[in-house]
Amino acid sequence: MKNTDSLTFGAISFKASHNSYQRNETISEQLDFDPTAPYQSGCMAIELDIIRQSKDYKDGEITSGYFKVSHTLGASAASHLDEWLGYIFGWHNSNPNHLPIVVYIDIKSEKDGYLHFGDRIDQYLTKYFDKSIIYTPGMLYASQPKTESDTYNDLCSFVVEKGWPQIDQMRGKVIFCLTGNPDWKREYADAADLLTKRLCFSDNGSEEENPPEKGNRVFFNFDTKKKDKWQDIVKKYSKKNLITRVYEVNDADLWEKALNSTFSAIATNKIRNNKWAYVSNEGQPYVKKMIDLPPLPPSEFKSMKNIANNEYRTDHATKMTKNYDSSTCKFEFESLYDGPTIFAIKNTKNKKYFSDHITTMQSEVKSINQKWKLIKIEGKENQYYIQNLGNLKYMTKRASQLSENNGSNEIYELVPR
Repeated sequence: MKNTDSLTFGAISFKASHNSYQRNETISEQLDFDPTAPYQSGCMAIELDIIRQSKDYKDGEITSGYFKVSHTLGASAASHLDEWLGYIFGWHNSNPNHLPIVVYIDIKSEKDGYLHFGDRIDQYLTKYFDKSIIYTPGMLYASQPKTESDTYNDLCSFVVEKGWPQIDQMRGKVIFCLTGNPDWKREYADAADLLTKRLCFSDNGSEEENPPEKGNRVFFNFDTKKKDKWQDIVKKYSKKNLITRVYEVNDADLWEKALNSTFSAIATNKIRNNKWAYVSNEGQPYVKKMIDLPPLPPSEFKSMKNIANNEYRTDHATKMTKNYDSSTCKFEFESLYDGPTIFAIKNTKNKKYFSDHITTMQSEVKSINQKWKLIKIEGKENQYYIQNLGNLKYMTKRASQLSENNGSNEIYELVPR
């Protein structure tokens, strides 16, 4: 599927970093995107947990220690929030035309109640960040002029009716979204000046099965407990242009389920070196959500003959044969929404799919591990390298092996049958 910057921010899924301050990767490394290795970082959202230190506010002046970055209350040695804001701003300065990124500020504090929290977080961001690059709730609300036929009167109803701007129109912007303490973020969102002065959005983590259509919250947070209901629940939010996040998506099957369920931000601890942890191989760190998509092309039926040994793959994962047998050597190449060169490959006899564990076949396509990329051999008819998207290894002349590299032993002739 072709990605373009004409997609709106509400129409895309992207990778996010969970507890970004606890990672081995720096903030810049988490945000950087390499189109040749999309699983290596490429996050469009990060998360910072904060603890309030009220003593660091005196006579109307806020100091850097007022918010510390920590998951644990009472962590006196924790770094100050301004340090992490500096990392984000430094990356922005090096990449001023970047795609919009979301910084989730997870409020861990409870002590002393709200106590002007909203005023303080905005004051802090104004002092220790560049206010001019923050994309605010008011900017979203004013992104389209209101007409006589429009009925919206708050941020949520605006998004439901009008949607988000195109991501190209949001380049260079940073979106701050409050998460965590439910009372504090709700009070922030309900502030009378949210759409005129406030700097942050606030999420809702109640995981309601039916999304709201009014109010001032357009970000929603989920954990993995209701994963069996994601397909039904999350698509309702996506169809209303609402931004959803799911966190701790740390294995290939869960990642694929989250992506197919149309979450916006898929937050993981597996930032690098996990070859399933990406959303698109089309050169962008985002992909169009899989809702209201056109029908896929019909499957193609082919045989798979390795050029090096002239043997055909069969319905037995670890066996190949010299002679083509239509009952065992025919495969269905099922098109997927990952792009025109990506297929699930199913044997027509046993109805099972090739997987990254090449010695066994799977009864269904559960994750990226059952997806294969066909790489055309230039100047050769019907000849391809066949690369697994889960581990980026190639089918080779040995049925029971995959190869780290592609060469003469990895070329397959795919003949229509």
